[in-house]
Amino acid sequence: MEFFDLSFENMQRLRAFIVNYLRRNRIKVPQKSWTAMQPKYEQPVRTFGNYLLYVPFCWTENFGHVPTFLLRAFEYFEKNKLFKVEGIFRRAGSNQILADIEANMDFSAVTIYDVTDLVKTFFRLLKEPLLTTVYYDSFLCAIQHKDPEFAVASILLLCLLLPPEHLYTLRYLTLFLAKVAFYSDKNGMTARNLALVLTPCIIHQGSRYHPSDITNVAKNLMAEITIMEKLICNAKHVGFIPQVLLDAFHNELIVHKKKTSLAGEIIKHFPCIS
Repeated sequence: MEFFDLSFENMQRLRAFIVNYLRRNRIKVPQKSWTAMQPKYEQPVRTFGNYLLYVPFCWTENFGHVPTFLLRAFEYFEKNKLFKVEGIFRRAGSNQILADIEANMDFSAVTIYDVTDLVKTFFRLLKEPLLTTVYYDSFLCAIQHKDPEFAVASILLLCLLLPPEHLYTLRYLTLFLAKVAFYSDKNGMTARNLALVLTPCIIHQGSRYHPSDITNVAKNLMAEITIMEKLICNAKHVGFIPQVLLDAFHNELIVHKKKTSLAGEIIKHFPCIS
């Protein structure tokens, strides 16, 4: 089951369930909800250099709301069958067309390398990184778990805690990158290679660290790259709720409802105390 199939109320309940589960397994997770992360921003809607919440979106049946720019960029790949082109995302393009793309989303005069450069620029300029600064430490803690399988499962669960627009965009992006990696024998871009070039744009601490703290940045970079690589390799599971988790969640809901019902019955049998 996909996360955006849940009602808002059940999303919140499931989120709390995941937080408690990860904490029990020694993964540090902040209590802050994504509803408390909504940025107060009054600037005009624009694609580049914005909060993801305020970027122009299109509704898609399989991914929910996805940034219009990414839809057009990846449609450009599909239409022109460019997945096998050598050096996708690695070779430099031109950012000279950024203003034109911002204004009219016209991809008629671009090259493949222009588009991949713009995709990296889009994520790099986000005012809040795709994986968010709130959960940055949690993702690092999860990927460094001594059990590698649990580490991957944990980062996938952490994805479900992201604000919806971040989760939907991450799912759309990783599935696209997984398709690029599928043709790595032709384009030279394995999941690892894609992670190497894209991680600095997708996963970082934002303004939380001082530029002079080179040691800390270098120390975390390899873990960040591994997170991105694992997300690409497990793209079909991003935003997907495992059945075993759903079953445990539903069992907890049943218990909660029984407790609530019992509390109500008990209150009925006591005199009202004012």
